[in-house]
Amino acid sequence: DVKYHKKNNHIHVVNIEGPLNYMENNWNFTEIGDATSGFKTEVIFDINFEIKNKFLNILMTKSFQYGLEKIADAFQKRAENI
Repeated sequence: DVKYHKKNNHIHVVNIEGPLNYMENNWNFTEIGDATSGFKTEVIFDINFEIKNKFLNILMTKSFQYGLEKIADAFQKRAENI
């Protein structure tokens, strides 16, 4: 379930079904800077999840930081291209 709250530039995501016991994440977008320094958007992302399969949950927990860094790098490269 994805909800976009335009007023406060926030996206809230909750897992409804699938291979996860639960998953919730939030995206917060904050405009920073000005015309002189240049406009920028700060993106804050947080996630909390647990996979039903205990072995996969342990594996994902250990490798999650690496995957998140890859996602963040791809997000930044795409934003720079746009």
